[in-house]
Amino acid sequence: MYLVYIDESGSHDDGSFVQNNKNWMPSDPRETRFFILTGLVVHQDSWRTLFKKLKNIRENIKQTHGVPLHEYIHATELVTGSGIWRHDSRKQFTRTKRVNLLKNLLHEYAQQSKHCYYGSVYVDKCSGFGNPSNCRELAYKNLLDRLEKDLKDDYIIIHDGQEDGAVVRILRKKRVFNFVQGQKFTLEKLIEDPLFKRANNSYFLQAIDHISYVILHYYDQALPNADIGSLYRASRLENLGNERMCHVTRNRIPKEPGHIPVPFPR
Repeated sequence: MYLVYIDESGSHDDGSFVQNNKNWMPSDPRETRFFILTGLVVHQDSWRTLFKKLKNIRENIKQTHGVPLHEYIHATELVTGSGIWRHDSRKQFTRTKRVNLLKNLLHEYAQQSKHCYYGSVYVDKCSGFGNPSNCRELAYKNLLDRLEKDLKDDYIIIHDGQEDGAVVRILRKKRVFNFVQGQKFTLEKLIEDPLFKRANNSYFLQAIDHISYVILHYYDQALPNADIGSLYRASRLENLGNERMCHVTRNRIPKEPGHIPVPFPR
């Protein structure tokens, strides 16, 4: 069995969105042009090994930076200096140091390709195909279709956050009503409803939060902190992407293995 840890980055309920306006730019800093859905895939036989690897990474961070193992390193808070990073005890962590910490984390993840891989869907709301009302479902459909085709065994979804009824409904729907190129393609390998878990209790969910956050900034250059997108290449994160997920992005130069664009180029 596979465990698929999922995280979302970007907004999917944008009040300022104008339908069919391909030049739309968000008027609210909480809104994004792109919506990102990323899954970290781990086989049950590799889970214990990868857990030890991720724990060792955090132990090294504790020794070098004084960040406790139990503390949630949230990508947005880390980069912006908000949340726990606003505390007086963290004043020595300049933005440069915090960004380097994120880069180091990503570099460590990129070396775990023997134990896991990721696949990431990016929906461009300005394409005329995706918009805030359907971008989330489109992202789930594309990611789940690729997982269903790629995985050789059953899998279960572990989702970041509290239980989300909309996500549950999307996955239930895909079990009985899902089509690819006009052919019925239901999710036969997906087991149970998604399990929801707080990322502060999971190194796996924290890892996919970091990866998804950087991929969002890789594509959405209009965002504040757009320089974070450069960490995708700098940390060699493409080594962790699964080339089987999308032939278009794996053949690009430079390659973007594991990235699934919506709309899909024809």
